[in-house]
Amino acid sequence: MEHNLQILLIEDSDDDAILITHVIKRGGLIADIIRVQNEHELKDNLAIQEWDIIITDNELPGFNAERAISIIKEFSIELPIIIVSGNISEEQIVRFMRAGVQDYISKSNFTRLVPSIEREIQDYRTRLERNEAQNALKDAQLSVQALIETTTDAAAILKPDGEIITANAVLANRFDMDLSEFVGKNIFELMYEPEIIEQKKEKYWSFVQKNQLVTELDYRNGRWIENSIFPIVNEENHLIRVVVFSKDIKEKKLVQDEKKKKKAFLQKL
Repeated sequence: MEHNLQILLIEDSDDDAILITHVIKRGGLIADIIRVQNEHELKDNLAIQEWDIIITDNELPGFNAERAISIIKEFSIELPIIIVSGNISEEQIVRFMRAGVQDYISKSNFTRLVPSIEREIQDYRTRLERNEAQNALKDAQLSVQALIETTTDAAAILKPDGEIITANAVLANRFDMDLSEFVGKNIFELMYEPEIIEQKKEKYWSFVQKNQLVTELDYRNGRWIENSIFPIVNEENHLIRVVVFSKDIKEKKLVQDEKKKKKAFLQKL
């Protein structure tokens, strides 16, 4: 662990609090351990700072682990919670696990306490990173969605295999389809004959694996199309989405062809 762990300990016994603190520090963890003994102290400490993990006894005078879990949820905190208790029934353990407790440690055997703390904190941080990545992806998709809905070009967001996640009506109209039936289809199956789908997929993959904007020209049904392909990757550099903007450049292409003809004619002269 790269920084001092912030551990909130809910424990009424002085001896047990000292023992738990000793076990944690003897296990090599560098931690600031704050002890609370009642509901009021728990609320105060949840409000004033962030914690890495909560360790709680099952029963305290006028207070128990179930109430502690309820308070933690009231603060909308998804912290890992470990129950450390001398006496607890299997029924209670099951109930705690269903309520969101990650582990149970018996006070008669602390050998699992430090490994459990390390594991649960790592799992918690992984969940946070995953949630942050998912939220970032959602934000990016919302931004792209807004652009897709306002652009005059045909546009879509695709899964890596070509499945259409979302698109605009301009693109759906190219295939004479309503947007509602267009979304969910595979773009390759809509665009190409079965015998050339794999060939087109290979070309597509050669583009997106460059992990940069790629622009290509495509000629379909008497129409020149300029496709701009934007790959979206996650923190591990794995492709997760592809954004495509497709512009009809028939008039532009005609002008370019005319210029080429004139240039060729002048070169001959």
